[in-house]
Amino acid sequence: MATNGQVDLICLIKWLESVISSNSYLGYMVIRPLERAPIGRSVFGIPQYTEFSSPNVLVRAQYETHLLGAQLKVEGTPFMQQDARVGACAHVSIWMAARHLHIKHREGWFSTVDIAERASNPTDVTLASSLPSGSGGLNLNNMIRAIRTMGREPIVYLANEQTAQDGTSSYSWPEGLRPEEVVVRYIDSGIPVILAIAPWDSSQREGHAVTCFGHVQVTLPASFSPMRQCTHAIFCDALLVNDDQRGCYLRMPISAGIGESNLPYSVWPNVYGILISLPSRVYIKAEIAEAIAWNLVSQFAKSAEKLINISKSNEDYVRMYLSAIGNNLLIARTYLTPGWKYKRRIYNNSLCDQAKAILLKLDLPRFVWVTEYGLFSDLNQTKVLSRKIISHVVVDATTGEYWRSAQLVFHAPGFLFTWSHDPQDECGSYQQRIWALSTDNPYAPRVRGRSQSQ
Repeated sequence: MATNGQVDLICLIKWLESVISSNSYLGYMVIRPLERAPIGRSVFGIPQYTEFSSPNVLVRAQYETHLLGAQLKVEGTPFMQQDARVGACAHVSIWMAARHLHIKHREGWFSTVDIAERASNPTDVTLASSLPSGSGGLNLNNMIRAIRTMGREPIVYLANEQTAQDGTSSYSWPEGLRPEEVVVRYIDSGIPVILAIAPWDSSQREGHAVTCFGHVQVTLPASFSPMRQCTHAIFCDALLVNDDQRGCYLRMPISAGIGESNLPYSVWPNVYGILISLPSRVYIKAEIAEAIAWNLVSQFAKSAEKLINISKSNEDYVRMYLSAIGNNLLIARTYLTPGWKYKRRIYNNSLCDQAKAILLKLDLPRFVWVTEYGLFSDLNQTKVLSRKIISHVVVDATTGEYWRSAQLVFHAPGFLFTWSHDPQDECGSYQQRIWALSTDNPYAPRVRGRSQSQ
């Protein structure tokens, strides 16, 4: 590769391109002249996992760089160490989320300096406690302010803080709100989630912030008994986070002491805040959309006998669905997606042609929440393409959560329900239509993260 001491650039470029074609390119790293934080803007490829559990980086993008004319591409997530000069862990966690959104969705490009300026205007006590202002860390209000001015719609979930007599703090989440379920819904929507972590050691004075890009799924014992209205998070053993002080794709256990981990903290009991940067025009939270979906399932169960009398072509299939509802074996999975992408997946799916023809004609908003329902036995496996669903609900994500017109589609075995405006009266109320399907069958869930072959 060298001639008379000179590097043969043509051979070097060919070698670089061969590295790409063999999937040997692992990413890039910018090294800064800082002794304690040398790792600057970086992207690391996703590791190839081979163990029994199924880690899945759900929030990923393809990053492209150029060297000597060679085009280098890697699918992964961004990473950076905090430098404690311009920013701390909070700045970096926002930067990692924003960099993914820039690459994946062509949103704004923001440096840590940009984030620091947006978070510090106006300034407050937290920011003024360090020099440069904000370099010692941000509170949640500062982080929300930065995200809002970056063109996203911030939403925060907070645990309740309880202070003991000795001055130590602990956190409890509101009834019905489990942090792992909240996180899984949003990362399954392709949205990076920032986690605020309370001090996990008595010697610590300050909290920490990390960015979540995926989760680790496991299979549960066949004898496992799901709770009522269970979600896909029951299969989640850990979250995959990027920690600016420790590295990428680290396992953060859902509960302390359970499962393999390379971190000193876990979701329970250390996470006290969850910060999500939603796209603009999304005005319904994930759990609200899922509650609407469960309500439709409950209504269907109550009126199923009348519907069966109308059409008996899928009676056995409907009764199996009712049995799953009654025995808490129906598992929900909720995610946000553009309306046109939902249609594209329906077209490419194995849903019956009669239902496809109806759904593809619907006018859908820019964003919708989709809640998929599958049987516990069909979803309790790590092989993605072996999973099946039997029902789903579509909710308008761009309407207010108290509007009764949020529901758009409900497919249950043997039946399809739609809600839409009368073309002759666009300002009128939504009209419900019911179709009895002549045939019906299980179909594939949406695949996110890993390749289609897995």
